[in-house]
Amino acid sequence: MRYFYVIYVKDELLNNFINAIRLLSNPSEKHDCHITVRGPYSQPIEKRIYDIIIQKEIITIKSVGTFFGPSQNTVFLRCDSENLKKVWSKPDYDYNPHISLYDGKSRKFAEKLVRVLNSHLVNFSFKVDELHELVSIKGKIVEPITVDTTLSYLKRIVGNKLNRENITKLNEEERLLLIELLIEDLSLYKSKKRLLVSLSDQKTEKTRILKTVNYELFPENLNQSTVFDKKFFKYQPNKKKE
Repeated sequence: MRYFYVIYVKDELLNNFINAIRLLSNPSEKHDCHITVRGPYSQPIEKRIYDIIIQKEIITIKSVGTFFGPSQNTVFLRCDSENLKKVWSKPDYDYNPHISLYDGKSRKFAEKLVRVLNSHLVNFSFKVDELHELVSIKGKIVEPITVDTTLSYLKRIVGNKLNRENITKLNEEERLLLIELLIEDLSLYKSKKRLLVSLSDQKTEKTRILKTVNYELFPENLNQSTVFDKKFFKYQPNKKKE
């Protein structure tokens, strides 16, 4: 058993957005997005001193990064803050705080994901509450599964036809188009509200992204190619050439 200490994205909107990208990138993804800042440890540690340093710290997400190697295809969001380095302790790694989005077998998908994110991603920020203990047993993370919450968020954007089974049937291009849709929606919401996606302090106001639209997402054949109409935020089947 190994213990790590992580920062969760407690901003509801940003948390759902990142988890949705993680789920679309890897349909078997089950767990919550986070930044690992300390560990591993063989037993729990007293974290109070680190909480004092990091509480209410503003974490910024400004760019996309990759870990590419012979058997690694990882895409992540670079994160940083003024005091984050003061609580960092990962002996096996240099200082590089990040939130993983994809860590899979396909280099081709990873490279396309990077292009989509770099083309659309805007700066985000969120406030830290505290460090959270994360337990790993034989390489498997023990933490709450977030798939249902993520799917609910996706359904509000792309329509009620979306479910876990449909996501697994989508090809890579269709999943990338959905990710592009998420980024477009969040970017437009942000520009309308003129904020840095820091909604955790607005507890009395339930956040909704734009308006609920039933996008005609899934044609009868899920694997046929689609086109993305950015003007109307809609996926439509490609018309067959006559």
